[in-house]
Amino acid sequence: MGPSVEDKKWEKFVHASTRLIKDHYEVGLPVVDEGLILPNNRNMAASRLLSLRNKLRRSDKLASDYKLYMKNMLQNGFAEPVPNADLSRNDGKVWYLPHHAVQHPQKPDKVRIVFDGAATFKGISLNDNLLQGPDQTNALLDVLTRFRMEKIAFTADIENMFHQVYVPVSDRDLFRFLWWKDGDPQNDILEYRMKVHVFGATSSPSIACFVLRKTASDNRGCFSNESCATIEKNVYVDDS
Repeated sequence: MGPSVEDKKWEKFVHASTRLIKDHYEVGLPVVDEGLILPNNRNMAASRLLSLRNKLRRSDKLASDYKLYMKNMLQNGFAEPVPNADLSRNDGKVWYLPHHAVQHPQKPDKVRIVFDGAATFKGISLNDNLLQGPDQTNALLDVLTRFRMEKIAFTADIENMFHQVYVPVSDRDLFRFLWWKDGDPQNDILEYRMKVHVFGATSSPSIACFVLRKTASDNRGCFSNESCATIEKNVYVDDS
């Protein structure tokens, strides 16, 4: 069975929008309709932030971890304040992502912030307007079978895999979010936007896998064929 019409559209867009910027790839957001016009959902995001504030007040540990996560995102260049010149943008290309903390039951000390691309406003969500793209994840059974082929095996992890892929400046306002100045809920609410692809956007997994394979393909002359084949065939992406 061949690729769907949507997957063909995703592939055409992603290939056309991919750029290597210094040592990171940049890939645009594959919207379903290039004429996309979104309503202003800032009030919905502000209401979710208020609920988050109440939750953080009930747990000093969660509040501390959340604040540190956001601080690190800004320091690592994964997010940025919305430039003053763009704060009044009103062309239907702006969307505010609510966010919340997720903790893996087997990793109680690790907090990940997920941006809720499925959050709806007036019956519309960002994820409804993004192409999911084809499933490019290697089959887990195949990966595990190859893992047992030799006497010695090793594992590695790609840190912040989605965050290694940048979003063009023209698309970043679709990834806006609200957060308090200096992470203090007593301070003013400021507007930020993600510079990278995020956990919670339906397009992120396929884009991250595409970039991983492209990294191997583009660097075949710099590394052994075995290394590149390992990247292409023996990496498994989960949601933890």
